[in-house]
Amino acid sequence: MPGRMLYTDMDFLAPENEVHITGISGRFSEASHLEEFYENLINHVDMVTDDERRYPRKSSGIHVAGKIKEVDKFDSQFFGQTAKYVEVMSPEMRMSMELVYETIVDAGLSLEELRETRTGVYVTGSTLDSFQSHLQDVDNVKANVYIGNNPGMIANKISNVFALNGPSMCIDSACSSALYCIEEALRAIRGGVVDQALVGAIVYYGSPYVADDFSQNTMSKKWHRCKAFDATGDGYVRGETGGYLLLQRREDCRRSYARLVHARTNVDGKSETGGYDI
Repeated sequence: MPGRMLYTDMDFLAPENEVHITGISGRFSEASHLEEFYENLINHVDMVTDDERRYPRKSSGIHVAGKIKEVDKFDSQFFGQTAKYVEVMSPEMRMSMELVYETIVDAGLSLEELRETRTGVYVTGSTLDSFQSHLQDVDNVKANVYIGNNPGMIANKISNVFALNGPSMCIDSACSSALYCIEEALRAIRGGVVDQALVGAIVYYGSPYVADDFSQNTMSKKWHRCKAFDATGDGYVRGETGGYLLLQRREDCRRSYARLVHARTNVDGKSETGGYDI
């Protein structure tokens, strides 16, 4: 279209448009924080476990996966949540509050400094595992189960708990969700909609239904070990994880892990293989 400014025409290299990653936090399979994850990698620790922490053993092997530790622990009083609500709250929502706190502190900020600021929250949410686990006994579903387990409520919960003023949304585009969140956050910062943004993603396996489906359509590994780029590869091993980033303009940084130059998303339309582009 003549005269239309393309997204790529914007000057992302201009100093006033510099955006940096200033805070990071994470949970990984068998690692409660980034330092433990690093040590596991350096020491060649196998973080795929064969146990029944999520669901019983099955011949399909869906119980073999990477799992986050101690997902049942949460300081409800610190985050101002009632014990009754936390009882039906998803692990994803609980961990998100913890990770956001850790990210803010990691960036060298206090909660009070970020309170009532123009801070956007962009969170991924692709699974309803926790919600499904509460529906095993449909005759005794407790109050707030839907609100506490709806992925779309995680971003709003963060904005509410930390008193953040700005866009607050959950984005679901399957495997590319986190990239879409980063792109939206960059647009908002560079467009002057927000002064900084929290971007996060959480994956937790609380229900066997999705794992069973993946196993039956051969997406999951038969031998429960990944063989990336190998001719013998026959799927992948599922693994739980969670992570949050704080994105800020250069002039607001107290530390910087990296400069975030650009993010771009796109789908190529109809696939030749008849599948999905995610």
